[in-house]
Parts: sequence; structure tokens; C-alpha cells
Amino acid sequence: MLSEESIYNLVPQNIEKHHKPPRYISQFKNKLWLDQQPRKIKMKTMGPVKVVIPSPKTYLRKHSQEPQLPEKKSFQYPDSHRLPPIPQRKDCPALLKHDTKNFIKQNVMRAISAKTTQLPPIAADTVHGNLQLLEHSGLLPKFLKKKEYGKVPSYIVQKKAQISREKEAHLLMAKDRSQKHPEQLSSEDRDHMLKGLKQNRDKLYQQFILLPLVIDTVSQRNHKTTLEQELSRLERDIMLIERNPVIYIKRD
Repeated sequence: MLSEESIYNLVPQNIEKHHKPPRYISQFKNKLWLDQQPRKIKMKTMGPVKVVIPSPKTYLRKHSQEPQLPEKKSFQYPDSHRLPPIPQRKDCPALLKHDTKNFIKQNVMRAISAKTTQLPPIAADTVHGNLQLLEHSGLLPKFLKKKEYGKVPSYIVQKKAQISREKEAHLLMAKDRSQKHPEQLSSEDRDHMLKGLKQNRDKLYQQFILLPLVIDTVSQRNHKTTLEQELSRLERDIMLIERNPVIYIKRD
């Protein structure tokens, strides 16, 4: 900063004036001012300008605005809801005669003639007095009185008969096998069979390729599963024939 006594202060300088920006005025000022004004309702104290004056002939009469009630009628109960009349004093039922039964004597006779309850037979297992029913202890020979005692059970007889029938059937099958000799399949028939299996495999594989990418319905899923099973079965048969050059056939 230069001091006031400097010669440079004698040179006139251009002083820039800073102008203030215009003051901000909201565009909703008038609307807010109107909203803040007190609410005024027209004709609140003085009433409307023109009022219809009632005619003196149409004056209000006494009891004119009360509800009109219907005429009085005598009430009668319907016969279906009518209760029976009150019984008269002379219509009271006759009193029952006093019973002369001696309940004490009757209870004594009933107690004398009653049968005593017999407890089931009990057996003691140990010295300490562990008790259990004699029937379930195994000490009574109750199984000897059964009709099936000492007899072979029916299911064992049926099992033995079944085993004997299976043995006979096995012997017959072994005898038939020994009598029938298998025949060797010729190379031409083997090649013809292998060619037919491969053709069937190619046809099924072509159908499998033509299936849609997105399978949503149940029928399409079942069709795909069937094709996969058939293809796997054909592949197994083809591999079996190719691995075994000599094939024997048993003719029935």
C-alpha cells in the first residue's frame, strides 16, 4: 500500500463502480399475499340483497309439524303364538302318595347278596415282592389247551409245497435245455440285423434332432424320454452284436 504522501496519488485514477444485481422478487408473492389475507364471506352479517317475504296467510299452525300416527286398533295375539291359559286354583295336580320303601334295608340286602370281585392270580418274581399277573408270567400251561398245539403251522406246509413245485419246474427247465442245442447265427444274418439296427437308430436320432429347444408341454417331454430310451436300447444292441462276432440262437 502506498502512503498518502506519494506523488502517485496526484494522478487521477478511474474508480470502477460496482453495480448491485437487481433484488430478487418471487413470482408467487402476490399469490402468497392473497392466501395470507383473512377469509371474507359475502353477506355473512347483512344477508342477501333480496329475501322472499313469507305470506301472512301461510302461518305456522299448532301441531302441524308433528308426525301423524295411525289410528288405534285393538291388538290380538295370533292363535299360533298364544300360550295356554293359566291353570285355576282347583286344577292343581294331585299329590303323589308317600313311598314306604325302606332304602336302608334294601341297601343292606343288596350288599349281602352282591358277589365279591375276584382278583386275578398274581405271582411274585423276587424276594422283594415284585408282582405280576400269573397268566402272563409263563407259569401256566395255557398253550397246551390250544387246538393247534403240536401241529405244523399251515404257512410252513404251504412253503414246503411251494419249494417242491419250484424244484420240479427247475428240473424240467434244465432237462429241456439239455435236449435243445443253440444254433449259430450266420454272418449274413448278423450283418443284416446290424444294418437294420443302425437304420432304426439313424431314424430315431433324426427325430431327436428335430425336437424343439424349449420343451414345455407334457407330451413333448414324454416323446423326448421315449426317444432317449429307444436310442439307448438300440446302442446297447449294436454294441453287443459288434463285440461278439459269433452269436448263438436258441429256437423254441
